[in-house]
Amino acid sequence: NNNSTDLYAHGIYLGAQVGRTSLHNPNAFTQTFGGALADALLFGLDRIGFTGYLGYSFNDYFGTEINYHRLADMSETGGLMDVNNHTRVQSVDLLAKGSLPLDKYFSPFAKGGVSYVYQDSVSTWYNGATIRYKSKTGRVMPVVVAGFDVHFTKSFAMDVSLAHWFKNGPIHSIDFPAIGISYTFGN
Repeated sequence: NNNSTDLYAHGIYLGAQVGRTSLHNPNAFTQTFGGALADALLFGLDRIGFTGYLGYSFNDYFGTEINYHRLADMSETGGLMDVNNHTRVQSVDLLAKGSLPLDKYFSPFAKGGVSYVYQDSVSTWYNGATIRYKSKTGRVMPVVVAGFDVHFTKSFAMDVSLAHWFKNGPIHSIDFPAIGISYTFGN
């Protein structure tokens, strides 16, 4: 008879992820001068992002996390209107985590909470004249995550997940599929 509360270690855990950030209409220039069509024509929308997180697992089913994301640091030059664009997006999340252990190796999970997202964009357009547009914006945004943990031991796991931040004002929605590792310091 296997007691599910004995499947994984509980306590403080640390983790890191790498993934592909998808910013939906990410830059200040296209938000002002052309929207999604200009975005699609001028800029790539996806970049590599990184996450570090600290959490606490109360039991096999519930936990909390605080995450730091370096979601995107994009620089593009060129395009149809000779545009130079730089966008940086970072966030800090406070999340609740619910897990459903299926066996000692596999545990699907869902997370939800709030995130403070900071977006810094600078765009310069050269077409006979020079137009420069700067935007620094921070917003609290809802975030949800779905994924699964694969446990190699009671303390060491790999995770695969998809995070989604919902649009709030000038910061558009963001998707972040990622893979990572975590280690729990507990018993």
